[in-house]
Amino acid sequence: MGNRASYVLIENGQKQIFYSQLGALAVPAVLLSRLEDTLKYILKLDPTEQLMNNVWAEGGILYNADERRVLFWGGDSIAVRPYLRRPLLKLLPALWQG
Repeated sequence: MGNRASYVLIENGQKQIFYSQLGALAVPAVLLSRLEDTLKYILKLDPTEQLMNNVWAEGGILYNADERRVLFWGGDSIAVRPYLRRPLLKLLPALWQG
């Protein structure tokens, strides 16, 4: 069991997929660590060929460097508490400048 997550990086039109057994819980913390540290974290995860399906995945991050866009879901603390999610969403643009 765990809190499985898929992490996806897209750069120069190429995608890389990574897997983390406990990564769904870490999604908010990973995002708060700024872009450079987020990328370092993701690149240390286990590479995989495919995304998990929606039955098994409990979180994930997709970072598209070409479009400078991030999508995410997961993290028990923000998933069920909008009052925590709103400040996170306000902070991300400042933390992910560049």
